[in-house]
Amino acid sequence: MGRPLGEESGLIGGYVAKRINLPTWSHELKEQGLSLKKRFTLKLKAYGLMLVAGKKRAARWNPNQVDRILVFRFDRIGDMVVTTPFLAQLERGFPAATIEVLCSPANADVLEGMPRFRPVVLASGLFRLRQLLGLRGRIDLVIDLNHSVIWRDMLFVRILRPRFAASVFKEGRYGVLGSQLGLFSVMAKPHPLGMARPLSKVYLDLAEGLGCPEVPREAGYVIKVSPSRLACATEALRPIQAKRVYAFNQTGSRSSMSLRDEDALWAVERILLANSDNGVVWLTTEQTRAAALRLASRLNSSGRVLVWRPTQSVMDAAAALTCAKGLVTPDTSLVHFACAVGLPFFAVYANEQSLFEQWQPLSRAWTRVIFSRDAKSLSGYSQDEFQDGVDKLLRLTQQP
Repeated sequence: MGRPLGEESGLIGGYVAKRINLPTWSHELKEQGLSLKKRFTLKLKAYGLMLVAGKKRAARWNPNQVDRILVFRFDRIGDMVVTTPFLAQLERGFPAATIEVLCSPANADVLEGMPRFRPVVLASGLFRLRQLLGLRGRIDLVIDLNHSVIWRDMLFVRILRPRFAASVFKEGRYGVLGSQLGLFSVMAKPHPLGMARPLSKVYLDLAEGLGCPEVPREAGYVIKVSPSRLACATEALRPIQAKRVYAFNQTGSRSSMSLRDEDALWAVERILLANSDNGVVWLTTEQTRAAALRLASRLNSSGRVLVWRPTQSVMDAAAALTCAKGLVTPDTSLVHFACAVGLPFFAVYANEQSLFEQWQPLSRAWTRVIFSRDAKSLSGYSQDEFQDGVDKLLRLTQQP
């Protein structure tokens, strides 16, 4: 199933790790014109990073010794969605193992359609340390999916003391390369495109490195909405007096990732005017619902607009998407849910090419994405392009 770690395997990690060459690196920093204080700070951080990584070389990889696996995925909703292809391959590669996923409260429910995986919600505060210590020495394989070198993740691995640790290829930090970290028994080999490709494909590289059989180069998201959630969503949408429902969302993961109010109103009105049978479910969170209600009150919707009442689970919103004909959104999590259920959508992204390459939509349905002028916000996106995108989505999806 797996391959021994070494140069010949194409993997890098514990058995080929080298300590950082600090004298050479110090000379390079000096040539870069960095101040003495900056050079000292970077070297100190590099020493600290290597200390956390540990002086001992990681155990030689043996998949036959893996009975219990813990995957780190305690971050955003979208991260869990794009991880599902990797999890599906992990399930195939380790059919007898117990597989747990260390989740955040926000993304744990994404796994409800994958019964082989047990979500373990990461505790907060001092309870987190207690939780990790409770798992110490009980995990055979810890999987770190972060492509950056993150102190927290490496500390978690050290606390857990697994038999093996594995990681996607890490780009390095403070002059320390991922290949210089002796903490990992398996690290995926670098790809010619680096990180300029979808994250789901980056994770599949690690599945191949772990020895999972016949790993595909293309794999769809594994999202399954339960019949009970689908029934609840259908009931929640019943007040919309329309035969054809479109999903709309104004705000992404932060306030700077929001569509302008006038464009939000235009999009909803455009959907309603396109056909008297059209309705809109305006998806919101607890933080955005009040603002959405104020905007929606300015519409002459005749009962065809429903401002979604958020629940504790993101899968309820995913269930609403399965009832929709199309989606307009700046939210990448909703984009990936739409990809999973084959829903046509139009999205607005911040103008950050490297992030788009990692988070680009992978869908067989119709999709269109436009970009803002700013890398960190939706500031400056074209109103003409926005209106054209909404119109094209409507033309495509107006068939009964």
